Amino acid sequence: MDADIVEYTLGKNGRAVGRRLSQMALPDGTVVAMITRKNEVIPPRGSTALQAGDHLFVVLRPETRPFVDSVFSQALEAARNDLPSSELRLKGSTTLEAIRCSYGISLGADDHLTLEALLRQSLTGDVQVGESIVLDGVMLTVRDMIDARMVTISLTPESN
Repeated sequence: MDADIVEYTLGKNGRAVGRRLSQMALPDGTVVAMITRKNEVIPPRGSTALQAGDHLFVVLRPETRPFVDSVFSQALEAARNDLPSSELRLKGSTTLEAIRCSYGISLGADDHLTLEALLRQSLTGDVQVGESIVLDGVMLTVRDMIDARMVTISLTPESN
């Protein structure tokens, strides 16, 4: 399998500090395998609140590393222009707030919406894999569905 295990240490001003693991917009297929805090192993659950000094061991595909680096960056604010111009695949249940906090990408809609809800508002009829919309210079494309549920949605910055 083409995957790496990468260790991230959260600094006191890291943007992930104080957020729950479920609030991180990690690329699809990325897994936080273990968290250590001082001498304790913390099981990685969505409800786990991240703290300064935590060590996260993350399993990721090499092409997603720049995105994961952004999520666990020491910078307080995410900078959209620091991201690669490649496709970022996220779960349909990812909130717009998580995307904004993790990557600096604002899509001009209510932060509490999920990607799936945003696409449902914008697309009409029976949504199909491959359908897309463009918001704020970002193309959102349905990549995978189970029944009528959008499980994977990609974000790709438009070329200038």
